[in-house]
Amino acid sequence: MLWSLRLSSVTRFLDQRFWERESVDAKHALSVEPPPRLESVAEHSWHVADCVLMLASRFSSLDAGRCVSLAILHDKLEILTGDWPAWGRHAESKSDSKIRIEEVALTEYLTILAPSLRKAQRASILEFAKLQTAEARFVKAVDKLQVLVFMIAKKKGAINDEHLAFSLEYARKALDYFPDLSLHYAELSRLLISQVADTRGQTPAQVKAAL
Repeated sequence: MLWSLRLSSVTRFLDQRFWERESVDAKHALSVEPPPRLESVAEHSWHVADCVLMLASRFSSLDAGRCVSLAILHDKLEILTGDWPAWGRHAESKSDSKIRIEEVALTEYLTILAPSLRKAQRASILEFAKLQTAEARFVKAVDKLQVLVFMIAKKKGAINDEHLAFSLEYARKALDYFPDLSLHYAELSRLLISQVADTRGQTPAQVKAAL
């Protein structure tokens, strides 16, 4: 999961013919924010889908192809709604306003599609949103765990206690959706806490005690 995230740091067309001016701008941006940059929703969705592809085969009860399809689509409506924050007053929730906004976005999105695609994609998006199947719950769980992967790669241990505690609890929700990923949650949590401990010159036990 950590290794495949590195693909988001490979810039397309960099230093290639016809892309010289854009390459200068891209290199400047990279000097300001070294990779991995704050991920786009597309990068996040691809990484979740790739993690799903790697992990689903471990669970024989899951339809791996279905899981990957749901992962690709799971945040597609954010083209219209934007990314929902996980923290603060407008945090992700099942509030009436969020549900209404997503319903409007789904209707608008479906009108863009060819008629032959609408029924299947509507079913898939609603399957994930309502967590109707084991596959949907599995993808939701991997989506939560991916936060820890990105934090390990991006923050490199420079995380305050409030952010660390929130992120561990946020990712732990993965186990509500798919408990069989408990070992993956435990390992990612261990890696993150160890990284924070190394950055602070502390032991993992000291970091845990501060939470």
